[in-house]
Amino acid sequence: MTQQQTIPTPSGTHKYDNPLGFKPIRMMEVEISEPLHDISTKHTDTDSLYIEAYILVRLFTQPIGLIHVDLEAGYLSAQALTDLIWQTLHSEINACLKYNGLLAITSLDTNGVPRTGIPSYLKEQDAFLHHAPFISIIIPTRERPESLIITLKDLMDLNYPHYEVIVVDNAPTSEATAEVVRQFIHSGRVRYVREECPGIEWARNRGVAEAKSDIVAFTDDDVRVDRHWLIAIAQAFECDHNVACVTGLTLPAELEAPSQLWFEQFGGFNKGFSRRIYDLEQHKPDDRLFPYTAGKFGSGVNMAIRTSVLRKLSGFDPSLGAGSSARAGGDIDLYFRIVTRGYQLVYEPNAIIHHFHRRDYAKLHRQIYNYGVGLTAFLTKSVLEQPHRFIDIAKKLPIGLLYALNPRSAKNAKKQGSYPQELTKLELQGMLYGPLAYLRSRQNVRKQMQQRDNQQPYTITSATEKT
Repeated sequence: MTQQQTIPTPSGTHKYDNPLGFKPIRMMEVEISEPLHDISTKHTDTDSLYIEAYILVRLFTQPIGLIHVDLEAGYLSAQALTDLIWQTLHSEINACLKYNGLLAITSLDTNGVPRTGIPSYLKEQDAFLHHAPFISIIIPTRERPESLIITLKDLMDLNYPHYEVIVVDNAPTSEATAEVVRQFIHSGRVRYVREECPGIEWARNRGVAEAKSDIVAFTDDDVRVDRHWLIAIAQAFECDHNVACVTGLTLPAELEAPSQLWFEQFGGFNKGFSRRIYDLEQHKPDDRLFPYTAGKFGSGVNMAIRTSVLRKLSGFDPSLGAGSSARAGGDIDLYFRIVTRGYQLVYEPNAIIHHFHRRDYAKLHRQIYNYGVGLTAFLTKSVLEQPHRFIDIAKKLPIGLLYALNPRSAKNAKKQGSYPQELTKLELQGMLYGPLAYLRSRQNVRKQMQQRDNQQPYTITSATEKT
């Protein structure tokens, strides 16, 4: 195997693991069609104490915004919370009411938004569930049974009638994942398969090959899944005539460590609270770097694609993505190919997932570097497959450099306070290595494909049997 470049990685306790002054931030949700309550500094499940919180505000289950609240006084009263929500999100509240065919309001009290009828969104959901398409949910995983079991429990509770879950165990070194899956086999929804070639895109492709549905949805093994996630995904495929891919809103499941907050400041996975459609014609955004900034379209932790389109595009590229020599970029490469081949991609904020970001600095350090490698590896692939893109990318390069380096750019504006500057430098180092990483990765994939042809399929068919 071709040797990969190594980077200095912090080991053991690092000064950034617990910087002076960091306080955990509580993550919460509030549904404002219901009565609002006081917020305590004490988390009811963990007994942890907080002096601030981020609250996802929802109306009729739809997310309308994320607000920051101060808990230094020991608590926040229901009235103070109500006032803050109205002050911050009154326009969004009335826009949501209008969308749902309901009357606008001029104030909000602790009883919540009054219902003057059945919201259109809930009526549409109820009608949709009667003809909802069958969907396959694919989870690539490798030796993370503790977090996988949490994700699977959430998936068993989805508000959706027709779906299956395919757990793809990627190059496992133990039976831990298979043991977790055996706990869910009785549901009739969960299947286990094993993919011996290491790399998330190999695992995703194996899941697609096993899928029985016209739509495949993807998430990871370190998330909490909102129970309305799948219906929001499925409905978004019907919002326009040529939708091939849907991505969703991904928020942090917790902000208990500095590295988790810094990942949010780096960019995180949250792409906003408004639905957006991307294509090369009517829905082409006003972005001079489009469509190469495919990371704005969504994240691989929360996406769904038409199976037929995936197969037309030859699936995910195993030369990219986690576990490959290119380290990342598999999802943005797929988004790019979907949009540039004439399909539409929809970002749907009603499809919500909560992701557990990495808590320790060494893992964040490696993740940021990998993202840099993956970005330019993806661009290298784009040029090698379609050489005419070299001129287009060269023209956009000055804008891209300004976007990457200017501290006031949309990419860097959220990097505030104690954000380690070395992470920005590390991402740039990764970008420099990306082209070579992709070339090495392509060589590795050729070898993997030869080895893979000799593999025997492995599945669990019941709680006690395997084939």
